[in-house]
Amino acid sequence: MTTHEQNNSININSNAQMSFNQTQNHGSVFYILPSNHSTLKLVTVPFDRTEFADWKKPIVTRLVSKNKMLFVDGSMPKPDNYLPDFKAWERCNNIVIGWIMTSLERSVAKSVIYFNTATDVWSNLGDRFGQSSSTQLYHIQDDLASLTQYGISIADYYTKAKALWNELDNVDSLSICCCNGCKCDTTKINLKQLQNRRITYFLIKLDDHFSQIETNILMRES
Repeated sequence: MTTHEQNNSININSNAQMSFNQTQNHGSVFYILPSNHSTLKLVTVPFDRTEFADWKKPIVTRLVSKNKMLFVDGSMPKPDNYLPDFKAWERCNNIVIGWIMTSLERSVAKSVIYFNTATDVWSNLGDRFGQSSSTQLYHIQDDLASLTQYGISIADYYTKAKALWNELDNVDSLSICCCNGCKCDTTKINLKQLQNRRITYFLIKLDDHFSQIETNILMRES
């Protein structure tokens, strides 16, 4: 064996050892539990082209808990194939793709089957299904308009209202100021106004026997 061939062999073995070491380090993004096989389901109900935001939230939570969100949000790009961590990245990327695919209804999964990175799969799903829907927005606003306490506990009434507010935030996000060094407090002002509107609406939909409490709070807030 020539000196050049020996050096190449040493480099390959060294890279393989470095890659292996990273996969065994529990703190590494490349570490995968033995139970986290590629057919693991991150959610119980596969995404079927409806309610993308409701499907996405638990997926993100599970990926973050497994230290793998970096493989879908673009924070961990594909390394060159001669680098030590390429094999470890490739293994994690393929496993994360498997997790996403098993969390999709079959026809949706088939539509992203030819993407080679988890980032591309994730971006494609977001581009196609993550856009705000005017129909969905109408239904949420209609549900909020018809929501009243109507004999249930205040806690249950608030839970229903909060769920609808969360849905509304997913499809109609708050305007945020993006100015460099901005001091106009636009985001803070918008958030305060939104909270005030929701508090007011929540109070006026309470049952009649809370009318005095409602009046007192609204007067204090005004």
